[in-house]
Amino acid sequence: MRLISSIAYKWALAVADRFNANHDWKRFYYYWIRLILGTLFKMTIIFGIAYLLDVFLPTFYCAVTYGFVKLISGGMHYRSFGRSILLSVMLFITMGVVADTFNYIYKPFDDTLTKGPFIYSWVMFIFSMVCAITFVPVKVKHKVKLWGFRKILYKVLTIAFIGYAMYYSLGLLNSPNVEEVINVYMPGVISVWTAVAFELAASIPFIYYGVTRLNQILNYK
Repeated sequence: MRLISSIAYKWALAVADRFNANHDWKRFYYYWIRLILGTLFKMTIIFGIAYLLDVFLPTFYCAVTYGFVKLISGGMHYRSFGRSILLSVMLFITMGVVADTFNYIYKPFDDTLTKGPFIYSWVMFIFSMVCAITFVPVKVKHKVKLWGFRKILYKVLTIAFIGYAMYYSLGLLNSPNVEEVINVYMPGVISVWTAVAFELAASIPFIYYGVTRLNQILNYK
């Protein structure tokens, strides 16, 4: 958004003048100020909509997990801030609704934990692991420094996280306190695996291409 960019530019100039910084530092300040302000603005919109739809908590879990997995897997990014907001709202709200729906389905009425959450976790784990081994990280057209090393690092970090997440999830779901599992652990586990699967699905070539085309359509003027 132009307003965010304008504010970030003015703040970057102020900071640069304060420290007598050169042009490269001005660009550095501008980039990070714009990123922080943009992220805060974007997440405010997303969580506001999630709150109105009564899916705030699963959306929050999904957003945090998605952002982390995107970071360690070298996930796709969007150059236009405006497009990022629109696509992020669509994505995170969808994840929040999906996670909340499955949590409702699996939440037993007799306070006895069903196998649903375990099945959901295992399915998402297998799908995510296949994506991590086969497609992570997404291919980039522009040159990236040390790309060969980064590709290996992204893949190793992603596989390690998926493995640890599954180990931790099973530990939570097997907790002896059934009531705590149902009301606390299960919503978090389902949300985490929903976010992991959604993020890594974007590394599949035809899905990546589809999202890229949608990105272009939304930005069409």
